[in-house]
Amino acid sequence: MDNYILLNFILIIFNAFKTSIGHFMKGIILKSYLQHVENSYGIEVLNLAIDRCKLESGGLYINMLTYNDEEINSLITETSSIVNKSANQVEQEFGNHFFNDLLNEYGSYFEKSNMKDFIHYLNNYIHPEIDSSIDGAITPKFKLDERNDYFILTYTSERKMSYFALGLLLACNNYFDNEYEIKLSEISGKNTYFEFHVCHQ
Repeated sequence: MDNYILLNFILIIFNAFKTSIGHFMKGIILKSYLQHVENSYGIEVLNLAIDRCKLESGGLYINMLTYNDEEINSLITETSSIVNKSANQVEQEFGNHFFNDLLNEYGSYFEKSNMKDFIHYLNNYIHPEIDSSIDGAITPKFKLDERNDYFILTYTSERKMSYFALGLLLACNNYFDNEYEIKLSEISGKNTYFEFHVCHQ
């Protein structure tokens, strides 16, 4: 694979990293969120959410620049209030939207036989590339505990966006012909550790 394309894919999927002054997110994630809100709820809702958040960036993002990750938390909170949905539901919807963004841009990376193979690919290929290529990167960690007819996916991330991860997984499952039923089953007190039960349909 072309190393430049791979690095961009890595940066987009695992956009969060930690420095001495906090957590940051790539602009491409935030731009995708704004597009999602406009597509789903209209430009009026988007503008109102941005106005209410009083964002340091003003809601103007450049793909590969970094921004405080509190901006997306604020946007999700305000969007949920405006459209009268829970923040978890809005976050999950965005996970679904973002998966399709990735699929449209990097479809060749999803050419695996099933969702489980794709998750193994993230852990065994993408994660090591991040660790070796991006200084200070904090990547989400997956652990698959395989049982007779299902597996438990343990997901640990500093990002604290469990329903975004659920949306990604559900969209990924849909891409692989809905092979599994996926349920978010447990969240740690700090919301950095959570489990998904993934069962065959």
